[in-house]
Amino acid sequence: MLCTYIAEIYLGRIARLSAAAEGKLPEDSPEIKVMQKQMAIELYNEAVKEFRAFTEEYEADLESDATFQLLQSHGRIDDCLLFASQRNNYEIVITHYINNQDYRAAIAALNEVPNKDLKNSIMAKYISTVSYTHLRAHETSLHLVCRLLLEKKKQK
Repeated sequence: MLCTYIAEIYLGRIARLSAAAEGKLPEDSPEIKVMQKQMAIELYNEAVKEFRAFTEEYEADLESDATFQLLQSHGRIDDCLLFASQRNNYEIVITHYINNQDYRAAIAALNEVPNKDLKNSIMAKYISTVSYTHLRAHETSLHLVCRLLLEKKKQK
């Protein structure tokens, strides 16, 4: 729980530095008076790097659901995906890419799943309404998912 609280502190700092780097802090804010925009950008980048090192080092100590909620509430989608990858929560990553219609990234993430049963389970969620009669002679279920996702992308 302590690590989750520390993550919240990091995320608050990142949010303030991001606002300072974008010039969105109020004029009377002490942070904006002390730093120039370039310095704010450098501090922001360093804070993000420190936060990612922290989540990697203490990944096992961070409460999963609370950390995902924190990351999402701070709009840190890239860090949310990185944390999901650290936790081997492939489904979150794949679902994100599918929801954003980035089918190539979804397929790449699917190919990263080392466990065949898990990979098949994830694929089954997205092809459950498709009959296996759609499979071409040389296709596996992975090929079918890839082909259907690419066809869906072409239609839009």
